[in-house]
Amino acid sequence: MAQPNCSNPTEYPVHLQCKRAKGRWTVVKFRASEESSWLMVPTDSQELVFHSRFISENDLIGATTQKTVLVHMTAADQMAYKRLCGDINSASDSDSDPESHFSEAPMRGENQNPLESPEVIKLISMINESNAKMIETQQQNFSALFSNVMDSVSFSFGAAVKTIAARPQKMTVPKFAGKTEDPSTWMCLYEKACKNNSWTLDEEKIDNLLSVLEPGSIAEKWYNSRMLQDIEPNWELWRRSFLSAFGQNPIQLLHDAQQYRYESGNLLEYYYEKQRLLNLAFGCLPARAFNLLVLQGLPSYMQTHLLAMDLDNREDLLKSLERLKPMAVRAELRNGRGNGVEQNNTFKTNHRRPANLVTTEHRTEEADD
Repeated sequence: MAQPNCSNPTEYPVHLQCKRAKGRWTVVKFRASEESSWLMVPTDSQELVFHSRFISENDLIGATTQKTVLVHMTAADQMAYKRLCGDINSASDSDSDPESHFSEAPMRGENQNPLESPEVIKLISMINESNAKMIETQQQNFSALFSNVMDSVSFSFGAAVKTIAARPQKMTVPKFAGKTEDPSTWMCLYEKACKNNSWTLDEEKIDNLLSVLEPGSIAEKWYNSRMLQDIEPNWELWRRSFLSAFGQNPIQLLHDAQQYRYESGNLLEYYYEKQRLLNLAFGCLPARAFNLLVLQGLPSYMQTHLLAMDLDNREDLLKSLERLKPMAVRAELRNGRGNGVEQNNTFKTNHRRPANLVTTEHRTEEADD
């Protein structure tokens, strides 16, 4: 055993080896004298707080990762360290050096605070560690639960959006008064709306028909009269009755188509209106016959210009009319009628103007001569 310190014969110099890991200092080894072997301090007792009676962080200033510190301990303190390190069996105290005969005392002395004893500090450390693990587990569980909830909400929202996107949008139909509208075109539009709005039953088609008839018109009166006559709701019978009641005279349709002529304005507007009237009057026409009837309503200088081109189908005629637009404007300017073209962009005919309705254009098959 080392010689007693001259300044205090009851204390002896010992060495404590300290290491720093993860920013914290710990006491890892104990040596009673320079001749003794190093004893390993148990892992659960290496915290610096267990050895605060002999060493503090101030003693380790300037060290980086490891430092051996010389401290002074009483014989009882040395014995307690040896027991802590497992070097001495507590039952063999009576056979040891005479200097070791002492009453066992805590490492911190008889007057130490019970809350600062190694056992209490160790217990508190274990409790804190357990609480930290429990909090970490709860946070992980909450994160997993939150992630599952968000995934579920995202999936439900996506499914709802897809359902809404796939659902047919409500379609509106222009009011029918029974005066200038084309009944066949309007009926095609209404039946398309029935399909789009999921009105599949005959009763639904008949009931919703009233909502798209002009209030107070002859069409509404026809509907009320038909309701009084109808015994069993049958949409096909209603459809035929509608077309029969509001169908136009074929001779009048032919007359309207032939008398419709271009005088001024937009050539494309003339083309599409002429096409509508020809479809009503003749139905399906060969391409050559259709083109000639359209040319018939144009001024002679336009007819001469267009007949010089190869007009094999309707598309050729339409493209030629688009290219002819500047020529038509220049001709009207020369004739002194440019103001009406530039400002109003309308065309004059001796035929009544078509009704301001959204109609479905009849598509006819084209046939070449």
